[in-house]
Amino acid sequence: EFQLYTTTDGGTTWSPVSANNIPDPLSGEYGYTGQVEVVGDNVWFSTNKGRLYFSSDKGYNFTVYQTPLSDFGGQTQNGNFSFKNANTGLIIDNNGNVYKTIDGGTNWTTLTVSGTVFTNGLCWVEGTDLIFSTGAASGASGSSYCNDGGTTWITIDSEQHLYVEFLDSQTGWSGWFNTDATTGGMWKWNSIVTDNSDINILSNKLTVYPNPVEHTLNIKFANMSKNIELSLTNLLGKVIYNNTITTTTDKISLNLESVDSGLYILTIKYEGNVFQTKIVKQ
Repeated sequence: EFQLYTTTDGGTTWSPVSANNIPDPLSGEYGYTGQVEVVGDNVWFSTNKGRLYFSSDKGYNFTVYQTPLSDFGGQTQNGNFSFKNANTGLIIDNNGNVYKTIDGGTNWTTLTVSGTVFTNGLCWVEGTDLIFSTGAASGASGSSYCNDGGTTWITIDSEQHLYVEFLDSQTGWSGWFNTDATTGGMWKWNSIVTDNSDINILSNKLTVYPNPVEHTLNIKFANMSKNIELSLTNLLGKVIYNNTITTTTDKISLNLESVDSGLYILTIKYEGNVFQTKIVKQ
């Protein structure tokens, strides 16, 4: 039997879950350390047979579902899973395949995705449409996010990220590496902007387009003087571009051809006001 325990006093004492409340393991089946997901009263854990055990009552009673994976932690196949709520969740396997459930894990469908899906870590921010994937493998390092249920993924950076976990859409961390006691550590999410518009209108004076951008980013302004400070940073805080623009036209164009693909923050300062918007570089 699986040995599962619950606590009601913050961890001081633990009580075993009755074996009658847990479906029997298959021959040679075991669970994986760290692959436990909790959303409200709902709990899932994975096994080496590609199954998910599920409880809707804080771990007192379990059912079990077979997933498209044969193993969540094997050398040949492995994967991560994360849930938005009691019903909707994703699995990403080590080959970048994305599977989705809308019934708590009973059934799974394969998604056709665009963009880069990383395979080290996965977090669907509870109760939101925001999903993060992370990667640390050679040639496959980076992070990306999705806000349409698992289909469209936008690259954030190409740094190494291990597992990822978010408290809410503004607060999250991913693993990294320490080289000594004071160098390196872990990543902390720096959510600078929360707007999600494809073409962002910054107040009634600014228009930034196209977004996503492949080559040239245009900033059009009206009823403004021509001294405008612009900066472009990645989500790790590295400044890609910074300049104060003085021009006689009503449009500024930035050449981004040499900028790596990913997610950036455009900051525009004008007369004491600061406008920020997300820019997706393709």
